[in-house]
Amino acid sequence: MDYQEYQRSSHLSAPILRQDHRQLEKHVIAQIIQPIFKTNPTVSIKRLIVEIKTFMNYISSYKKTWLAKQKALEMIHGNWEESYAKLSKLLGALQSCVPRTVVAAQTKFVFKGGDIVAGKIMLKHVFWSFGSCINGLAYCKPIVQVDGTWLYEKYIGTLLIATTQDGASHIFPIAYAIIEVETTSA
Repeated sequence: MDYQEYQRSSHLSAPILRQDHRQLEKHVIAQIIQPIFKTNPTVSIKRLIVEIKTFMNYISSYKKTWLAKQKALEMIHGNWEESYAKLSKLLGALQSCVPRTVVAAQTKFVFKGGDIVAGKIMLKHVFWSFGSCINGLAYCKPIVQVDGTWLYEKYIGTLLIATTQDGASHIFPIAYAIIEVETTSA
């Protein structure tokens, strides 16, 4: 029975689960909230706690619900490794679909116990600029600003963006880069 079928059925007689229920792990909760998350990816954790309470008569902790939401996201879109494996295809698609787009990437081998892991590489740096950004640069002011933000979770690093201003003083993106750390050489 999925979530929608359950909502249509009477759930007044649902048993009350103890709050320390050990078998109600994030994987089980993720399966319950997956349909909710598919229809509304921006659903709040508090709202998910209410939905879990309605569906299972169990009050999930904020942490367990957050972990379940992350698991549901992984079930829908894949995990970090799958996303990383698709990165080179995405960059290739950018170059083939967006005319004059420039992409440059550096990779390095993955080591485990001092040995190279066969068939695995890790992104070291990547740079890209869309063709339209490159063409529009000729009509911008001669000032370039670079700003960065840290990436979190499994693949840490820094996302950089180079911007300038066009003739009307609007911010105009020039290029993007993902690097390991913000250093002069990177």
